[in-house]
Amino acid sequence: MTHLSEEDLDGVLRSYYLLEFLYIPAPHSFDQGYLSTDPDELRRVLAERYSEGSPLTGIGELVCLWVVQRGTLTHGIDLGPHLHARCVDGETRTLADLCVGDGDGEPLPALHHGRSYTIDWATAVAHLPPLTEPLATPDEHEEPLLLVDPADPDPLPGMPIAVGDKEFLTYGWTDLN
Repeated sequence: MTHLSEEDLDGVLRSYYLLEFLYIPAPHSFDQGYLSTDPDELRRVLAERYSEGSPLTGIGELVCLWVVQRGTLTHGIDLGPHLHARCVDGETRTLADLCVGDGDGEPLPALHHGRSYTIDWATAVAHLPPLTEPLATPDEHEEPLLLVDPADPDPLPGMPIAVGDKEFLTYGWTDLN
């Protein structure tokens, strides 16, 4: 990364929430993110993502809401336990349960796959910390925002962090390495 002046750092070290969708199963792992300062906007994105018949969801997906204060990852919330899937067999399971598989590392049979989802957003964000100034803004969708090393090397134990150190992100849908 190129050296940034203090003035340049002020422009890229903003506070925001980052909704991360991480897909673990082989052969190809990948992740996507949505960056915003508005929890209601994140709830809408999550609801859209998990609308009935969405081809973008499935076994092995981890969903996390990261809190970034002035460019530093400070907190994380695993949303898997708050996403409830109505499965083909009639049972309701959390996304976290679906990600665990059968306990042997094998995916659950197709009858366990979620067909429709509900989100317990109020419980999920009950302890979401407020953001500190300066905040990222939608006008900055063309300007990169910098994410640096987390203050706590493991802000959410057990949840992998796919976002890299000194990664540049943009407001809204953003590419994650």
